[in-house]
Amino acid sequence: MIIVTRSGTPGIALCTNHPSFDYDEYEYVPSGFLIYFNLLPNLNINPNIITYYMNLRPVRYYLIANSSGRCQRNISQEILMDLPIPEDIINTEKQIEILKLYGEIERKSVKANIVINKIKTQLENIWDESWERFTQLL
Repeated sequence: MIIVTRSGTPGIALCTNHPSFDYDEYEYVPSGFLIYFNLLPNLNINPNIITYYMNLRPVRYYLIANSSGRCQRNISQEILMDLPIPEDIINTEKQIEILKLYGEIERKSVKANIVINKIKTQLENIWDESWERFTQLL
């Protein structure tokens, strides 16, 4: 199953077989602000490929441009159904190449998030230290 944010940050996609879903540890509750869909089995398309495609920057811009709402952007099922998807995605050999690329991007993203979290911790420590030094001045 593919889950897509409907509003706020419309069009962000995640496949339910993504490693971030831990069905042994957690239970998940559907939300009214998400769109859920399955691909037709006869299409023979890996849902991870569609998820990856939907999260590519040009596709995200397309979804945002086609969303509605003044204060909070919102997409509909119709917008997703009309999303142009390249025919090459159906090609089995291309799917293997795309999945390899997706895996590489996922690994790089995890590494980048680790670095970001370390920097956030360093910043918190700097501010904690500055508070201690500030209170010593009083």
